[in-house]
Amino acid sequence: MTTFAEVFAGVYTTVAAHSQHQDAGNTDAIMELYTPDAVLEVPGMGVFEGADAIRAAWDKWKPQGLQRHMPVNIVITHWNDEQARATTDVVFLAQGEAGWSVQIVARYQDVFRPVDGRWLLSRRADEYIGWGLADRNRPIDAIDRSG
Repeated sequence: MTTFAEVFAGVYTTVAAHSQHQDAGNTDAIMELYTPDAVLEVPGMGVFEGADAIRAAWDKWKPQGLQRHMPVNIVITHWNDEQARATTDVVFLAQGEAGWSVQIVARYQDVFRPVDGRWLLSRRADEYIGWGLADRNRPIDAIDRSG
């Protein structure tokens, strides 16, 4: 039986590593954190299903300058031996001519599955706070995948 501490440590490690690899533009390392059948939903950019589609998206979104995704408030909302769900708040900072500034405040709604001793992303749905009206009551399984 998987303990809460094991799940939290695995989820935390994946979320933190994703942020660091994303900021470095390291698509190969990002993709090591997803299951082959993963789904990624990014408002205004689309729904990407499967490793090939997700890889193509991350290749297109490589950083153009210094940036940091700062994940905080990771909360495990459900877990068992087969799956974990978590929400994570994230602040995205970018360095411009005037210095560092907040670009986006978001929340990740993630689903993880254990694979070879690691908790990998099988679904990530981003919600940008302050950009339109988000349906906070929509369950993660109800995400429109018609794209």
